[in-house]
Amino acid sequence: TFSVSGGVHWEGFPVTIKQLEITVGDSTLSADGVLGAPPEMTGSDFSLHGKGPDLSAVGALAGIGLPRESYSVKGRVVRVEEGLEVQDFELRVGSTLVTVDGIVGEPPSHTGTTLSVHAEGPNLALFDRLVGANLPGQAFVIDGRLAKEEQAFQLQDINAHIGDTDLRVDGSLRTG
Repeated sequence: TFSVSGGVHWEGFPVTIKQLEITVGDSTLSADGVLGAPPEMTGSDFSLHGKGPDLSAVGALAGIGLPRESYSVKGRVVRVEEGLEVQDFELRVGSTLVTVDGIVGEPPSHTGTTLSVHAEGPNLALFDRLVGANLPGQAFVIDGRLAKEEQAFQLQDINAHIGDTDLRVDGSLRTG
């Protein structure tokens, strides 16, 4: 099943969206906010909430291998000069929690991205298909910052506790 309900007020830009709810099968996504004028979409500001019984079904729509677990997502996305500001983003997949705050830089390079990330859960192997590698089937807690510069990702103050192993990472990953 597929349904859309809610209110849209459009007399030019910005467009106001109130209690927009999209339902696909048993999954729902609701949004409230303002859509700025294209192409930059400056002034866009949305609060999002979603949930469903099977995240793998959502991933299949995008061709991404995601866990077969219930999920919920919430947060706020604001279009700012540097890109998209992600505020209080929270994704729960089964018993796993991922939180993200920061800026996602402009595509296609995403230079200027600076994100604070926290993830914790009972089984890191739940994300094997997403990363394309065999991950340990152990409890984990990961915290840190990810930044994107011209030709590199900066890993800053990454602290990971996986099972009985503690890791700390600071460094760069070159992209080109």
